[in-house]
Amino acid sequence: MPTGDDIRIAVARIYAKAMLDSAEAAGEADAHMAELTALLAALDRTRDLADLFLSRSIDDEARRAILEKLRGKMSDRMLNTLQVLNGKGRLNLFRHICEEYRLELQRRREEIDVHVTTAVPLPDRLRSRLEQMAADLSGRRPRLVEAVDASLIGGMMVQIEDDKYDVTVRRQLRQLRAELLERAAREIHSGKPYFEDVRS
Repeated sequence: MPTGDDIRIAVARIYAKAMLDSAEAAGEADAHMAELTALLAALDRTRDLADLFLSRSIDDEARRAILEKLRGKMSDRMLNTLQVLNGKGRLNLFRHICEEYRLELQRRREEIDVHVTTAVPLPDRLRSRLEQMAADLSGRRPRLVEAVDASLIGGMMVQIEDDKYDVTVRRQLRQLRAELLERAAREIHSGKPYFEDVRS
């Protein structure tokens, strides 16, 4: 049975696809994504702006008037999008809509996020190999999302959506882990800072 969050995401996906259709038709898909990202960052920084989107103490008409005062501070496309969401009572789904827009844009471009966590920063040579592995596995163009976690002690964790890896891929990952462990050992023995972002 779908949860409340499942329903919210499904609704957000509908709005996101319609938004992307319109942006693509105008040749502004990337510009709209950049503006969505910037607005999300502003929501995180500014309590008043977050309240405007989420507070139940502001009725839709008052919110519409406040949003209209932002004209000139964002594109007309973005402002019109926000006004539509407000009119439909869906402005509280803005974060979900932004994420679904990003994912739909990736799907249409046959791109995919690959989350990679390693004990030391990935050197360029291993990054290239990992990108090729991810492309072979997913059939899409990977975009590495990298993070460093020293607790892995030279290991590596890779997540590509919810796909499971076959034995061949696991073997390749073990080889990459071994190289990362060797790299970490070299850095420790050389006296370099463990987290120094050195490309080898």
